[in-house]
Amino acid sequence: ALRQRARRIASAPATRMFAAALGFAFLAWASIRFLGGADAITARFGLAAAFVLVPLQALLALTPFPSQVVAIPVLVWFGFGKGAALVWLGWWIAAFAQYALARRAAFDFRFEEVRDRLPPPLRDLPVGHPAFLIAARWVPGGSHIVNATAGAYGVSLVRHMTCAAVSIAPRALFFASVVHGIALL
Repeated sequence: ALRQRARRIASAPATRMFAAALGFAFLAWASIRFLGGADAITARFGLAAAFVLVPLQALLALTPFPSQVVAIPVLVWFGFGKGAALVWLGWWIAAFAQYALARRAAFDFRFEEVRDRLPPPLRDLPVGHPAFLIAARWVPGGSHIVNATAGAYGVSLVRHMTCAAVSIAPRALFFASVVHGIALL
């Protein structure tokens, strides 16, 4: 039964999509490191580098790799305002992608059946409440938890993305302030 469950998980479209995103993020990150890092790319291509770095930041935010390795050079090169907007955009795209993957996984793994067997405090978790969708994102690892649970619990995409936009803005401005402050020293 365990072997059959493992095969079902491995063959699920959500698992394959996540594995592909993880593999692509690793290859993109390795390629950027090979090209001299995000600093070298932004120095060479200017604003056009954002078309590569923002999607890469979003991909890295899906994975265990730290997306800050791309976000920090973006903030340094593009400055406080443009940099914060680009970092915000990368994290917002990641919120959508994680939500979509979790939504697909909930379908693939019949989450509704699993949810019915959860203890009441977990089963009745107010995942769709704006306080959860915004504030839980501010704790370490919270973005991954919020995006995945919102997708799995079927929170509307509009509500999730609106709350993500609101929640990510202070984080992007915080990182921009720290990086810009350090640059001024």
